[in-house]
Amino acid sequence: MEFQPVAIPQSESELAVMLSLLDAHEIPYFVQNRGFGGLYPGMQLHIYNVQRVMVPINRVSEATDLLSVFTQPTTEPGKRLGLGDKLRVVAELLLGGWAVPSRREYTQKKDNENA
Repeated sequence: MEFQPVAIPQSESELAVMLSLLDAHEIPYFVQNRGFGGLYPGMQLHIYNVQRVMVPINRVSEATDLLSVFTQPTTEPGKRLGLGDKLRVVAELLLGGWAVPSRREYTQKKDNENA
């Protein structure tokens, strides 16, 4: 039996509701990265720890209609990134600042020790 992804939940509660809906309509499902994705709840990397709800190919249209409530458009159709957004993406890629934790706590402790 071949499965196809139909939804990517944003939280554990959203995943629970999705699976409950699929159970109620007797649609078989498989959650890719279910165990592993729950172990590492930090930053979500698409291939690494993102959980995907997958259903058999012959039930995809039914499941997609059922779970369409959870899909949100991320961008307006036809809207392109501005120059500032493109530069920010390049800077994040080069510097890796989006994945490096802030040193705010360290500097606050240091300031409190000096006071």
